[in-house]
Parts: sequence; C-alpha cells; structure tokens
Amino acid sequence: MKGSGKLKKKHSNFITEIAIGTPPQYVTAIMDTGSSLIHTGTKDCAKANNKNNMCGAKKPFDSNKSKSFESAHERPFHQAYGGGEMDVKFGYDVVTINGITLDHQRIGLMKKVYADDTFDTVAAIVGLALKPRSDIPDGNIFHNMKREGKLQKNVLGYYLNGDRGMMTFGYINPDLYTGTLHKHDVIEDERWMIQIDDVLVDGKPLHLCEKRRCRGLVDTGTSDFTMPSYAYEKFKEYVKLPEDDTDCREYDKLPRLTLVIGGIKYDLEKEDYVTKAKDEEDGKTYCSYGLQMFDFDPEDQLWLIGEIFLNKYYSVYDMDNKAVHIARRKD
Repeated sequence: MKGSGKLKKKHSNFITEIAIGTPPQYVTAIMDTGSSLIHTGTKDCAKANNKNNMCGAKKPFDSNKSKSFESAHERPFHQAYGGGEMDVKFGYDVVTINGITLDHQRIGLMKKVYADDTFDTVAAIVGLALKPRSDIPDGNIFHNMKREGKLQKNVLGYYLNGDRGMMTFGYINPDLYTGTLHKHDVIEDERWMIQIDDVLVDGKPLHLCEKRRCRGLVDTGTSDFTMPSYAYEKFKEYVKLPEDDTDCREYDKLPRLTLVIGGIKYDLEKEDYVTKAKDEEDGKTYCSYGLQMFDFDPEDQLWLIGEIFLNKYYSVYDMDNKAVHIARRKD
C-alpha cells in the first residue's frame, strides 16, 4: 500500500492532517522522525491552557466522541522533548495517516504542555523514529505499519520546497529528487542518526569532528540546524553570525557552508540558512538565522539536521537497511 501526504508550512514546521477515532476526527500534526510516539492534544488540555500550559490547538482530539477509543489504564507519565515537556496519558484508537489505517494504535493524550508554543498551532506530533521506545514497544506508528504489512517497502520519503512538501509512506518518489540518492548508514539502533565528517566554510574544513564523533540526528520535527556547544563555539570563530537574530547587516558576507556526510558534500548557501522577510508595519527587512547552538543533553552531544537542511535535500528513511538516503530535491 502506498500513502502520500501534502504538507504545508506554518510557523517553521511542516504539518499535515491525520484522522483519529471513530468517526474520524481530523487533527493537524507534525511528522517527526526525531521522536517515537504519537502525542495529541485533548479537549481537556486545551481548556486548561494558561501562560505555563501551551496546549492551545483549535481542534484537539476528543476521546469521549470516539466509539473505538480504549483507555490504556496506565499511570500518566511526564515526557520531555526538545522544546519543552508534557504530561501524557495513554490510550488506543484507530489512526489513519495518508490513507494507511492502524486499528489499534497507542496514542498519548496530552494533559498539560509546558514551555513551548508548538501545540498552539498543531494538535499532534507523530513520531517516526527508526525503532519504538524499549519501554513502549507498541507506540511507534512506522514500526506498526511494517509489522502489519501496510507498506510496499518499509521506507518514508520526505520532501520540502519552501511552503510545499510531501511525505510518502512505503515508496520513494523519483520525481522529487535529482542526481544520486546517497545512502548513509544509521549508527544507532533506535534513531535516524548518521555520522557527520565535518563542516566546511567556503570550502575550508573546520575539523570539528576530529576529537569527538559528530552524530547527526535527521529530524523532520526540528526547524533549525543545530550544533552542540563545543562545536558551535569553534564554528563562530569562522562564521560571524550577528548577536541580534533579526539583524541583516552581515547577510552579504555570510559564507557557503558544506555539511560532509560519508564523504559526500552537501552545500548550504546563505539563502538556505537565513530567511529574510520584510515587516509590513515598519517596512524594514529582518533576518532569521537557522543555525543554532543546542545542547539537548550534556551527555548526548547531538547535531540536529532539521528543516534548514531538509528544505534543500530530499531524504528517505529506510527501516530495513537502517539507512538515511539523501539527494538534492527537485524544485
């Protein structure tokens, strides 16, 4: 079976619509290769919204209106993620994504969400990690699609192009990329983690990965391209990003960056990692920089390969071969 979903850009994330429950309730969702579970906002969560609880999606899932919903009868748990944290209670229901239906999919019902505005604009996150979490083995929808034989091939294809995009389940679309689709082996068991060789600045190697292994998580749920602090501090010696994230004065001087993965060079021009926009009220042009320092966990020094990179390169997530395939996307 094939499945493909049109995505649209909103607040620096690409989102699509999924159906949960019987009769189906349609909610907006971020498709996230950086996590493993489905989390959805709930009616109760939206009602409880306050300045410290950012679950404000306009159309959250209401389990009371679904004839097929089953409570998991488990204690709620606290879940941390890249931009915040949440309190979650589990249940099971019918979930359909791009024409592919799972009749008994575990879903996390968010009761509270803290310190992030993600769920002000979308109702759900769909985790598509390589493997399910060991403590919640039935929670990964990609793994469940494979287990139930829902896919022709156990792959996901991800295409972004400005404010347009597509995710394909079960096949690779050759019309979405050009040139060679390079295979990069995954270096961990559970996450789409690949080895980064180095970063070049206008062709000059920075040798950021000589003393430490640079592990890059290919993450469709992340807007930016991030480096751990040890690498970012050295990177700033060669790339003079402004202190003010909206300042465009240095824009014309910014270099070409090259991410080297498995010996393959992937270029990013300043147009790729800086977004320029004119403010309609004051008429000024502002810049938003997609290169950031981010330490998710001091003991887990990850690079996050997010939208900045994925908006230029088509990516395929290959479960059977434990690989991420990358090629230049077509316009």
